[in-house]
Amino acid sequence: MDSPSREAVFKALRHEPVSPLPRGEPFISQRFLDTYWSLWSGDYVAQLEAAAEALGLQAVGADMNMPDAGRLLHEKAYTKLSRFYSMAVFNGPVARLVIYMGFERAMVALRKYPDFLEKAASPLLDDVQQTIDSIRDNGFSAVMIADDIAGNHGLWCSGDQFEGLILPWYRRLVETVNANGLHAIFHSDGNTREIIEPLIASGFDCLHPVDAQAGMDLYDLKRTCASRICLMGHIDTMEWNAFQVLAEVDKAEKAFAGGGLILGTCCGVAPETEYGLSALYPAWNPVNKG
Repeated sequence: MDSPSREAVFKALRHEPVSPLPRGEPFISQRFLDTYWSLWSGDYVAQLEAAAEALGLQAVGADMNMPDAGRLLHEKAYTKLSRFYSMAVFNGPVARLVIYMGFERAMVALRKYPDFLEKAASPLLDDVQQTIDSIRDNGFSAVMIADDIAGNHGLWCSGDQFEGLILPWYRRLVETVNANGLHAIFHSDGNTREIIEPLIASGFDCLHPVDAQAGMDLYDLKRTCASRICLMGHIDTMEWNAFQVLAEVDKAEKAFAGGGLILGTCCGVAPETEYGLSALYPAWNPVNKG
C-alpha cells in the first residue's frame, strides 16, 4: 500500500481532488544538505530523507548524475525514500552536451553538427535502460529528465531543431520509463511554452518548474493543458517575499483543488534560495538541524 505522502502525489498526477496540494522538490543541493545535516555528511540518501522530512515534502528527487549513484542503486540505499514519491533525476541530452562542451560550443554544435547530440543522448538512453530495473527496485516512482533547453525568451534552439533532433530522444526515454511502470517528468528552466504540446504528445506525465520569471503563467497553463499533464513547482523563493509566497500558495491551492499541481519552488532548494521556504513549507525550521 502506498504511503499517504505518495498517494497525495498520485492523486495530483491523476487530476483527482487533493487538499492540501502535495509539495515536491526535485533539486535539493548538496550545500543545503551539508549546511543543515553536516553530521550525516557522506550519506546523501540519509540527508535527503532528513531534508524531505524537515520540509514536509511528499515528493523528493535524487541525483542520478552523482558518482555514487550506481553504488547506491546496487545497495538499494534509495529505499529509505520509499515513503515519499521519489524521482530519479538524470541530466538530459542537451544538459550533457553543455557539460561536455560548454554552453556556447554546445549551442553551435546543435545548429551545425547535429551528430554531436547523439554522442550525449545515446549514453543517457543506455544509462536509463541499464538502471531502470534498479530504479524500480529502489522504490522510485518517477524518472525526471533535467534538460535546460530554454531561457527567459524561449528555446535555445529552433523549433525545428527541437522536433527533429531532441524530441525523438525524449520519446525513447519516456517509452523506457513508462514501460517499467514509472512516471516520466520533464524539467527545463526558462520559457518552454512552445514545446509543451510536443512534450505532452511524447508521453511526459509532469512538467517542472513553471518558471514565472521567464513568463510561464501557471494559470494559463491550467486553462490550456493542465488536464493533460501535471505541473510541478511555481513558487519563486528567490524573487518573491513571504507575503507573495503565501498569496500564491493560497491561490494555487484553490485553483488546483481538483489536482494537477505539485507545489514547490521553481528554483530548487539551496542556501541562496531558502528565503521564502518557511512561507511555502510551514514545517521548516532551520534551527537545531543535524
